[in-house]
Amino acid sequence: MLTASKVPTVPRKRSAFRLKSIVARAGVVAGLVAGFVALPAVGGVPVVHAAVAGSSSYVPVGPVRLVDTRENKGFTRSAPTTLQVPVAGINGVPKTAVAISLSVAVTNTTSAGFVTVWPAGESMPLASNVNFEAGQIVSNGLIVKLGAAGKLSIYSNVPVDIVVDVTGAFIPAATSKAGRFVATDPVRLLDSRAGAPMPAGGLVRVALPTSAPRDAVAAAVTLTTSGDNEPGFFTAFGAGSVPWSSSLNVDTPDSTRAATVVVPVSGGGLSVFSSSGGHMIVDFLGYFTGASAATSGDGLFVPMTPTRLVDTRDAIALDATETLLVPATGGVVVGNVTMTESAQPGFSVVYAAGTPLPATSSVNAMRAGQTVSNMAISRTSSAGVAIYSQQGSDYVFDQTGSFTGAPVAQTVPLPAAPIGPKPKPTPQAPTPPFTPAPEPPTGPGCSVSSLLVPVCGAWLGSSTPSANGGFDMLQGLAEYEAVAKNVPDIIHVYKTGGGAFPSRGDIAVAERPGKPRSILLINWKPSASNSWAATASGASDAEIESVARGIKAYPHKIFLTIQHEPENDIGGAGKGLQDYANMYRYVVTKLRSLGVTNAVFVWNVMGSANHAAMYPTLYPGNDVVDWIGYDPYGQEKQTTMGELVNRPGNGWPGFYTWATNVAPGKPIMLAEWGFNLAVNSYGPAALDGGVPILQSQFPMLKAFVYWNNSLTFKARLDQPGALGQAYAAAYGRFANNPYFNSTSTAGAP
Repeated sequence: MLTASKVPTVPRKRSAFRLKSIVARAGVVAGLVAGFVALPAVGGVPVVHAAVAGSSSYVPVGPVRLVDTRENKGFTRSAPTTLQVPVAGINGVPKTAVAISLSVAVTNTTSAGFVTVWPAGESMPLASNVNFEAGQIVSNGLIVKLGAAGKLSIYSNVPVDIVVDVTGAFIPAATSKAGRFVATDPVRLLDSRAGAPMPAGGLVRVALPTSAPRDAVAAAVTLTTSGDNEPGFFTAFGAGSVPWSSSLNVDTPDSTRAATVVVPVSGGGLSVFSSSGGHMIVDFLGYFTGASAATSGDGLFVPMTPTRLVDTRDAIALDATETLLVPATGGVVVGNVTMTESAQPGFSVVYAAGTPLPATSSVNAMRAGQTVSNMAISRTSSAGVAIYSQQGSDYVFDQTGSFTGAPVAQTVPLPAAPIGPKPKPTPQAPTPPFTPAPEPPTGPGCSVSSLLVPVCGAWLGSSTPSANGGFDMLQGLAEYEAVAKNVPDIIHVYKTGGGAFPSRGDIAVAERPGKPRSILLINWKPSASNSWAATASGASDAEIESVARGIKAYPHKIFLTIQHEPENDIGGAGKGLQDYANMYRYVVTKLRSLGVTNAVFVWNVMGSANHAAMYPTLYPGNDVVDWIGYDPYGQEKQTTMGELVNRPGNGWPGFYTWATNVAPGKPIMLAEWGFNLAVNSYGPAALDGGVPILQSQFPMLKAFVYWNNSLTFKARLDQPGALGQAYAAAYGRFANNPYFNSTSTAGAP
């Protein structure tokens, strides 16, 4: 039998980042309407009565355990915190399965974080399924699309143990008798709070409503425990002996927790087991048909890549008793709802918009400021779905699919008296390494660290060669600013050998009268002739000493890269991987011994999967690296900023993932980047959707230095043609996002 320490857990929704760090994919809130908050629609809600491409029917499985990292079972690792999980054909799951219903639990949590589950082979989406705090054991249900070869990817932003139990599968079907979902108005089947709680080791049988046929094969239910409970778990199942799985987990006495799950049923009911006792509430959301049902195309599941529909955190938090309208597709929507920054203890309800508020709950907060999430399965109306907030909160909704069928009719009119939008709450300053601010505030709280790390947001800079092919940096800077419409936080220049720098030309570009100062990023090759091994043996000391004099004379701190992109120069005597690491370490140590205290050292590589095997040897060590830099460019396959900055390949998890595991908490910069318009037409869309992805998925990226040139890639911001113009306009919007304009370089040392 499971013990509390062996149970999966439900983490808080990206709460490791304080949830306030994720920006709405759907856009900003349009306004308030008499207690209702309306967000812009993402397409209409279709009425579906016939077959839909990609539809599938449910097949009961288990519950049966699929993954348990505590026992090293059921997965392989593609990165330290990313699992690859084979599903189709495993533990009773049909080989033809295209989606899966799961219960995912997290335990052994040493810090706050989140878990995201998505189809293997696809880029990690802006979504989460389980959110947790340090020390919590949390679980949540989900229905998720399977990816390449019937596999899933599971990511946790912090090290945790993950347990996954299968509760059903979905196989392709244009029509079906069995396995179609019939949604109902949410109805409460059990509430033990009217009497005694379940005893430890207790079992209760819960009958489905009479509207559900006796041969129904599964039910969607929300399990909630509240008060008078002990640390342990609850397991929902059909009949027979208690399976080795869990559906809902409790880690502290007298707590309130909820988890929505799909449960195979038997004989018109389900059983709930309690390991340690406690009250149990069961709310019924619908059932899956059995063999006696009519053949139909309604109620079939259409899986999708997890997609963020709504995020109120950068717009309007709901007040008590307000209702959020969510644009949702399909007759029945399936997704994950997260309430964050709750105003007080309270609950939320997800239901069809324009219908009566049901006497059930979907997700519960135990205290103010909490982040909790749960799977949502709800019928839709022509207005979408509604999220009712009892005590006030921010909300995030990620859709993972839908069931076919017609939306229900609205029977409760939506009020139409508009009132103005409320002001945003002041975002909190981030707590590295896992908390970037979404739209960080300006002012005294947004300081700059001694290593030039902006506390709020991130730096945005550029290299500024001129369009005429020369390196007239002032002319190139004017050309960049004509597109970006602001002053770059960082100016990137290149140096080789000895000589005092920053030069007068460097300073003229970085410190213009009447303009904010730009921080210099100097990319320096210590010697034009000596090998790395020779430099590490002292052969380039004269050059190093002259450079030290110039840096020490400069009154501000600079970023200093020691020969970037060494991958291009490997080979020959004294030019091996270890030679480079030795050279880098020697130069940094030498500069420090000469009294250079105003250089922030950047280890800068290309960051390509093709060179993944080099990086463990090329990396000179955390003690001589202040920032990690790399240079990604968007070629034909990079359609989003996420794909640009963390590109996996050949078992390589992506450079960002690698770097954050090698040097946890160390700031990272894109020292060169851009989209190659010669082969990539996705640049404008990637830039417009980029900031939410960067904030939520890549919190340690704290500087973005654009390569505004076309010597190697067609990445300049002033290229002719419709694509070039769209790209320039999108970059202007990107550059003026508050995320890049919240910390002033005036505070930089």
